[in-house]
Amino acid sequence: GLAGELVNVLREAGQVIPQALLKFGTHVKKK
Repeated sequence: GLAGELVNVLREAGQVIPQALLKFGTHVKKK
């Protein structure tokens, strides 16, 4: 899904994936 695509983009960009996952996790947990 979108999460998988974002992870791939972040990985290619060499960014910190944990931060992105934390943001997504927060949205999911709040939901």
